[in-house]
Amino acid sequence: MKATTLMLLGGLAFAGASLAAEPVPQTAAPGASLKIGIDAKTGKRRQLTAEESAALDAQAVQQQAGAKGVAAKSSSRYTLPATVEESMANKRVVNGIVGFKPIAASMSSVTVTRDANGAVVFSENGEPIQAAKAKEMASE
Repeated sequence: MKATTLMLLGGLAFAGASLAAEPVPQTAAPGASLKIGIDAKTGKRRQLTAEESAALDAQAVQQQAGAKGVAAKSSSRYTLPATVEESMANKRVVNGIVGFKPIAASMSSVTVTRDANGAVVFSENGEPIQAAKAKEMASE
Protein backbone atom coordinates (compact mmCIF):
# COMPACT_ATOMS: atom_id res chain seq x y z
CA MET A 1 0.00 0.00 0.00
CA LYS A 2 1.01 3.56 -0.53
CA ALA A 3 1.93 5.81 2.37
CA THR A 4 -0.99 8.20 1.74
CA THR A 5 -3.50 5.34 1.93
CA LEU A 6 -2.03 4.15 5.22
CA MET A 7 -2.09 7.69 6.64
CA LEU A 8 -5.73 8.12 5.58
CA LEU A 9 -6.81 4.84 7.18
CA GLY A 10 -4.86 5.60 10.35
CA GLY A 11 -6.45 9.05 10.60
CA LEU A 12 -9.94 7.65 10.20
CA ALA A 13 -9.29 4.99 12.85
CA PHE A 14 -7.91 7.61 15.25
CA ALA A 15 -10.89 9.94 14.65
CA GLY A 16 -13.39 7.16 15.31
CA ALA A 17 -11.63 6.16 18.52
CA SER A 18 -11.48 9.74 19.80
CA LEU A 19 -15.18 10.33 19.12
CA ALA A 20 -16.16 7.17 20.97
CA ALA A 21 -13.93 7.96 23.96
CA GLU A 22 -16.10 10.57 25.72
CA PRO A 23 -19.88 10.11 25.47
CA VAL A 24 -22.11 13.08 26.26
CA PRO A 25 -24.41 12.36 29.22
CA GLN A 26 -28.14 12.39 28.34
CA THR A 27 -29.60 13.01 31.81
CA ALA A 28 -31.83 15.96 30.88
CA ALA A 29 -35.51 15.46 30.16
CA PRO A 30 -36.64 16.08 26.59
CA GLY A 31 -37.26 19.78 26.04
CA ALA A 32 -35.26 20.81 29.12
CA SER A 33 -32.02 22.70 28.76
CA LEU A 34 -28.75 21.14 29.81
CA LYS A 35 -25.93 23.33 31.03
CA ILE A 36 -22.44 21.94 31.04
CA GLY A 37 -19.16 23.37 32.20
CA ILE A 38 -15.50 22.46 32.32
CA ASP A 39 -14.42 20.95 35.63
CA ALA A 40 -11.47 22.90 37.04
CA LYS A 41 -9.81 19.81 38.54
CA THR A 42 -10.18 17.28 35.73
CA GLY A 43 -10.51 19.59 32.73
CA LYS A 44 -13.44 17.52 31.40
CA ARG A 45 -17.04 18.42 30.71
CA ARG A 46 -19.62 17.91 33.43
CA GLN A 47 -23.20 18.92 34.16
CA LEU A 48 -23.55 22.07 36.29
CA THR A 49 -25.15 21.82 39.71
CA ALA A 50 -28.33 23.73 40.51
CA GLU A 51 -26.36 26.38 42.46
CA GLU A 52 -23.88 26.90 39.61
CA SER A 53 -26.72 27.14 37.11
CA ALA A 54 -28.57 29.71 39.24
CA ALA A 55 -25.38 31.77 39.64
CA LEU A 56 -24.83 31.67 35.87
CA ASP A 57 -28.43 32.80 35.24
CA ALA A 58 -28.05 35.66 37.74
CA GLN A 59 -24.83 36.76 36.05
CA ALA A 60 -26.54 36.76 32.63
CA VAL A 61 -29.46 38.87 33.94
CA GLN A 62 -27.02 41.31 35.51
CA GLN A 63 -25.08 41.66 32.24
CA GLN A 64 -28.30 42.24 30.26
CA ALA A 65 -29.42 44.92 32.73
CA GLY A 66 -26.04 46.62 32.40
CA ALA A 67 -26.27 46.55 28.61
CA LYS A 68 -29.76 48.09 28.70
CA GLY A 69 -28.52 50.84 31.03
CA VAL A 70 -25.66 51.68 28.67
CA ALA A 71 -28.05 51.79 25.71
CA ALA A 72 -30.44 54.09 27.60
CA LYS A 73 -27.61 56.43 28.57
CA SER A 74 -26.19 56.57 25.05
CA SER A 75 -29.59 57.18 23.42
CA SER A 76 -30.33 60.10 25.75
CA ARG A 77 -27.12 61.83 24.61
CA TYR A 78 -28.34 62.09 21.04
CA THR A 79 -31.42 64.24 21.37
CA LEU A 80 -32.56 66.43 18.52
CA PRO A 81 -32.86 70.19 19.05
CA ALA A 82 -36.41 71.56 19.26
CA THR A 83 -35.80 74.83 17.40
CA VAL A 84 -33.58 76.12 14.61
CA GLU A 85 -31.88 78.47 17.09
CA GLU A 86 -30.83 75.54 19.29
CA SER A 87 -29.57 73.72 16.22
CA MET A 88 -27.49 76.67 15.03
CA ALA A 89 -26.12 77.29 18.53
CA ASN A 90 -24.39 73.89 18.37
CA LYS A 91 -23.19 74.03 14.77
CA ARG A 92 -19.65 73.01 13.86
CA VAL A 93 -17.48 74.35 11.06
CA VAL A 94 -14.73 72.04 9.80
CA ASN A 95 -12.67 73.09 6.76
CA GLY A 96 -15.41 75.47 5.66
CA ILE A 97 -18.18 72.87 5.94
CA VAL A 98 -20.99 73.73 8.36
CA GLY A 99 -22.60 70.81 10.21
CA PHE A 100 -25.52 70.84 12.61
CA LYS A 101 -28.21 68.52 13.94
CA PRO A 102 -31.59 68.76 12.23
CA ILE A 103 -34.62 69.79 14.24
CA ALA A 104 -37.15 67.10 15.17
CA ALA A 105 -39.89 68.62 12.99
CA SER A 106 -37.76 68.18 9.84
CA MET A 107 -37.31 64.44 10.36
CA SER A 108 -39.62 61.99 8.60
CA SER A 109 -39.80 58.30 7.78
CA VAL A 110 -40.99 56.60 4.63
CA THR A 111 -42.32 53.04 4.90
CA VAL A 112 -43.03 50.68 2.01
CA THR A 113 -45.30 47.67 2.62
CA ARG A 114 -47.22 45.18 0.53
CA ASP A 115 -50.96 44.87 1.22
CA ALA A 116 -53.11 41.71 1.05
CA ASN A 117 -53.72 42.18 -2.70
CA GLY A 118 -49.98 42.37 -3.41
CA ALA A 119 -49.95 46.09 -4.16
CA VAL A 120 -47.09 48.22 -2.84
CA VAL A 121 -48.25 50.87 -0.34
CA PHE A 122 -46.06 53.86 0.55
CA SER A 123 -46.60 55.81 3.75
CA GLU A 124 -44.82 58.82 5.19
CA ASN A 125 -44.91 59.16 8.97
CA GLY A 126 -47.72 56.58 9.05
CA GLU A 127 -49.95 58.37 6.51
CA PRO A 128 -50.46 56.72 3.09
CA ILE A 129 -49.28 58.70 0.08
CA GLN A 130 -50.34 58.49 -3.58
CA ALA A 131 -48.32 56.44 -6.08
CA ALA A 132 -47.34 59.51 -8.15
CA LYS A 133 -45.91 61.27 -5.12
CA ALA A 134 -44.18 58.05 -4.01
CA LYS A 135 -42.55 57.69 -7.43
CA GLU A 136 -41.36 61.28 -7.24
CA MET A 137 -39.95 60.73 -3.74
CA ALA A 138 -38.17 57.56 -4.82
CA SER A 139 -36.49 59.32 -7.77
CA GLU A 140 -35.11 62.13 -5.59
